[in-house]
Amino acid sequence: MGKKIILAVFLAVFLLGVNSFAQNAADFTVTFTEHFDGVKITGYTGSVRAVTIPAAIEGLAVTEISNNAFANRNITSVVVPSSVTIIGDGAFSNCSQLTSITLHDNITSIGINAFRRTAITTIRLPARITIISQGAFAECRNLTSIVIPEGVTIIGQEAFTTNVALTSITFPSTLRAIHNSAFLNCTLLSSITIPDSVTNIEFRGNPFVGCNALPMVTQAALRRRGWNPNASNAR
Repeated sequence: MGKKIILAVFLAVFLLGVNSFAQNAADFTVTFTEHFDGVKITGYTGSVRAVTIPAAIEGLAVTEISNNAFANRNITSVVVPSSVTIIGDGAFSNCSQLTSITLHDNITSIGINAFRRTAITTIRLPARITIISQGAFAECRNLTSIVIPEGVTIIGQEAFTTNVALTSITFPSTLRAIHNSAFLNCTLLSSITIPDSVTNIEFRGNPFVGCNALPMVTQAALRRRGWNPNASNAR
């Protein structure tokens, strides 16, 4: 009898512990999308640090993550479902413990400063985005390498600024423009891969200020495509 009581108490405590860490739709605040055909996440009130965003809430697809929805939260990882197509401005900004983010290819827009000042070490960018927005991955000081997917045409202002661990980047054949300060003070950036088919890039100001580790052969390749290292970044 005593063993049964002990076992029952153990199971109760165990289940209580599981429930205290379980994630559910109630952890998220939401609002309707513009056409009332889905919902967008507007905030996070849960205590679980490894966040899995649900694909649907109360029968409606989660299609957007609103501006600043997770900003400044003490989360460590996020899995974004394939139902999401839009990540808003500052959605995960200043999540200083966020080391891992899983994005699906259905995402078409990543907003300004969306992942600014996070601790991500690597990122697989969605295949359907065409513009990397201003400051989208700025000050991600643990990010070491980036492959920009085919289809991206513009890298926005300060998109990857002050990523001090960044050593390499691969540009796609679709790239047409890089805006000012895009890679400002990426002091370890020493390898830039540019497809031979990219013969001209529109450089807005100087995207590579403070990138002092760039070898001469890379500088020459950039200059042949229009880079002026003396250009002004005045706004």
